[in-house]
Amino acid sequence: MSGRLSSTTLWAKSAKKGHIDPLSGRELGDLTVLLYFAEKSSEECRKFTELLKSFHQETLRAKGFPVEVVFVSSDPNVETMLDHFVNVQGKWLTIKYDDVARRDLAKELGIQSLPSLVVIDKAGKQVVDSKECIQTVELVVQKKKNCDSTIKEWCKKATGWDLKEKPLDVVTSQEEFASRLLHQMNPNRVRKELDMSPEAEQKRLAALYKEQSDKLNPPARKPNPNASQSKPKTELRVESPEKILNDLGPRRQKREKLSPEEEQKRLAEFYAKQQEQIQQLSQGFKFSSPLYYKQYPTNQFDIVVNASNGLGIELGWTDKSDERVVISGFRELENGSWGPLESTGLVIIGDQIVRINDVPIAGLNMDQIGELIMKNRSRTKIRFQRKLGAAVGTKLS
Repeated sequence: MSGRLSSTTLWAKSAKKGHIDPLSGRELGDLTVLLYFAEKSSEECRKFTELLKSFHQETLRAKGFPVEVVFVSSDPNVETMLDHFVNVQGKWLTIKYDDVARRDLAKELGIQSLPSLVVIDKAGKQVVDSKECIQTVELVVQKKKNCDSTIKEWCKKATGWDLKEKPLDVVTSQEEFASRLLHQMNPNRVRKELDMSPEAEQKRLAALYKEQSDKLNPPARKPNPNASQSKPKTELRVESPEKILNDLGPRRQKREKLSPEEEQKRLAEFYAKQQEQIQQLSQGFKFSSPLYYKQYPTNQFDIVVNASNGLGIELGWTDKSDERVVISGFRELENGSWGPLESTGLVIIGDQIVRINDVPIAGLNMDQIGELIMKNRSRTKIRFQRKLGAAVGTKLS
């Protein structure tokens, strides 16, 4: 996000038709920003706005690019600007009319004509000029060209992120889901034994034998030249092999005396027992994959689920200074099953909700958020923001 915009006040179209809601420029997070300079009285601006609306919805939103358009009005007064933004512009953001950034950005970026569309970086400097941006929009919308690589290059120039597709870390079966939970509950046993091949197990045993041999035959201690001569010397007591093995416990003692054939049999029994545990766990957890999942390098991710029976989540607000909407808890649905978000294993308590069905929720109340969800319950799309430092998509690994 441009540092120039972080302190600005933005306006977003409200869920209530004809209304706008204010939000902080900080809500842009690490999104790549496309500044769109236009005015209502210009015929060229009106034509290009229609192209940009198609580009915004059918390319940027449909393909999940972390890009947001911010409209910078050149209209003569606030009334004209509001009518222009609400009734003509697309489903993006605008800078508040009396904000100093709206007045100064055109001069700072050297905007000479309208319409103009530029990409800015985190410092607020232009990294892609208007000619290239407008040509790209026209190629995509009018000539149906695929310009995904160009848009990814914009993002790289603006944020430093290289938008390469990341492998989805989504479990695909109840057994895999339970297996991951088993790893999480007892990592030492499972990772060292369940995932160990017979050959690796033999190597581990050889290393264990060596370790025990070193304990039974410790190297002689060298005398300390700085030790006081008057201090009585203590004799080194080396325990017998039998006593050391007894101290290790009967299970370890018995295990070390196993023959290779007996060891193979023990491993087979161990694997069978682990599989039985996994089957028992999988019956207790009601796992389901999301309809769609995409992860962005900005610690944001999109999830699409079927919310026909509800989402099974509890929402809360952060402190009053920023008032972000976050997941505060999960609850079972009326039919006793897990909610569709919880059952993916990809959403955790504390995740912030940024958008619902491609509409920014900043400034909305809970009733308005509920209305957004109700618009498309069979395919509800939610964009989450996770705190920096917390891994996205790897909760159960």
